[in-house]
Amino acid sequence: MADWQIFVQMGIQHITDFGAYDHMLFLATICALYRPQDWQRLLLLVTAFTIGHSVTLIMGSIWGSFLSVSLTEWLVGLSILLGGIYNLIRPLEWHRKNRWPSYALALGFGLIHGLAFSGFFQGMGFISGELIVPLLSFNLGVEAGQLLIVGGLMLVAYLITEVGKIDFRYWMLGLSFLAIAGGALMVIQRWPW
Repeated sequence: MADWQIFVQMGIQHITDFGAYDHMLFLATICALYRPQDWQRLLLLVTAFTIGHSVTLIMGSIWGSFLSVSLTEWLVGLSILLGGIYNLIRPLEWHRKNRWPSYALALGFGLIHGLAFSGFFQGMGFISGELIVPLLSFNLGVEAGQLLIVGGLMLVAYLITEVGKIDFRYWMLGLSFLAIAGGALMVIQRWPW
């Protein structure tokens, strides 16, 4: 296996690790607002999150994070909490008509999550000259893992709402309340001060 493939695999494992469920939970907040047939809109929203975390993953890995690890981890929990609340403060129809606030929020929260990814990546101890291929490969793995999670969530949404004929609002509310509970727990547990 080539070196770059090892880092792709590490990126996939990092985001799909149930022990580090925070990134999965944030992706669930993004997916909560979209029906399976809205996959193109969801892909745009996930792309905004991807752009945000790719920027800070690269910057943080090269130059180091400007935030402490404890503050970054606390902010990740806060982003999940706020993402869940954001889903609930407006009706679903509003989210469908006014997508730009959601894109901006996903991009901004992606910047925070990227710092957390870079903290993990920095822990591998690379010399800056050796950084490019592992960094890009790791990021590619994170993206592949992210698409697996989003695809899995959309499959579950389809089974529950289309096959099981359960109202989509219950799916959205369930994921959003799960995010609020998980995010609140992380905010309390990861309090950095």
